[in-house]
Amino acid sequence: MRDRSRFVARRVKEGGKRRRWKRWVFGLPLSLILPFLVLVRLSTWLYLAKGMNGWLAIAGASVVAALLMAIVVVVVARRIGARPGRWILWTTGLMIGVYAMYLLLYISAANVKSTDLRSTYHHLHPVLRLSVSSFIVLDRNAVITDTERTPDDYQRMGLSVNETSLHYEQQDGYVHAVDLRTNGRTRGRNALTQWYFEGMGFSTLRHTGTADHLHVSIPLR
Repeated sequence: MRDRSRFVARRVKEGGKRRRWKRWVFGLPLSLILPFLVLVRLSTWLYLAKGMNGWLAIAGASVVAALLMAIVVVVVARRIGARPGRWILWTTGLMIGVYAMYLLLYISAANVKSTDLRSTYHHLHPVLRLSVSSFIVLDRNAVITDTERTPDDYQRMGLSVNETSLHYEQQDGYVHAVDLRTNGRTRGRNALTQWYFEGMGFSTLRHTGTADHLHVSIPLR
């Protein structure tokens, strides 16, 4: 009877160790990624649902993401016996702020179809730009095929002019649509791409113009 009790106690202890190991292996990466996903999703929600200015929406979402990141760091630190100081909130705030500005200001030449697109990338609405750049961080092979257009561009491509296109500069001074390459990518990857943008609160449409692509847009308010 005593041997059986020891066996059960040992199995319970081993099971506890496995659960802790799984929490570290799977839980920690997800916890670290979560603030950055919140940054994008909350920015979209504040802009669309609460009517905030795009830049203010990003700023508000950045504060929440920084707080969430600080909580994750504090929990992890206490798990390993450390005691983080008050500086942690300032550090996570700086980290999220630098990350957001990097996404808004920089786009690699490898992720755009042409150099012309790279120069017009900053014409995209900031909330849409933040989401696209965040996706590129997750998928380094993503390629932007189109951003800003004019009626002449449609005629040059042999397409009928779309008077309501969100690829035009809108009244707020920004372009509200971007196209992403789907050719040369697996069906699963294209499905995940569409799922990501819809999950982040954007409208998507898979269609062909001059070539098959995924159209991503942020609605006008």
